[in-house]
Amino acid sequence: MVDKINLQPNFTKELEYYYKVLHLSNYQKKIIKEFSKILSEYLPLSDAAIRGLFWRVLADYQVVHKEDLNEERKKGNVTPAIRIEGLKMILSLIRNKLKGILTDPKQEPLLDEAFEKVLNYYIENYTKE
Repeated sequence: MVDKINLQPNFTKELEYYYKVLHLSNYQKKIIKEFSKILSEYLPLSDAAIRGLFWRVLADYQVVHKEDLNEERKKGNVTPAIRIEGLKMILSLIRNKLKGILTDPKQEPLLDEAFEKVLNYYIENYTKE
């Protein structure tokens, strides 16, 4: 069993760039910061790079789905079940990006474990509102 995830070099710089240039609500930043703490236990990336990865995928997600995640939440019509499904899609996109740059495919179960932990954290802390 593989106990460490290794990624191809130069990926961190690109992600840190996204972290610097994209803007999210304070609520989204808080959640991503908490996700980043969880993922840092698994990924050999800086905090800024992990956040940049979320920023990049969230920007892509909003364009593809033609929705502003901040506006949808403000409208109040987004149920916890809808938010969980959206997060599952976002985590899947992130997982797929990381899967493509793993140095060893045997590391995939660790990715699955990391993202399952993030999803469970979100369900426990952000769906009871």
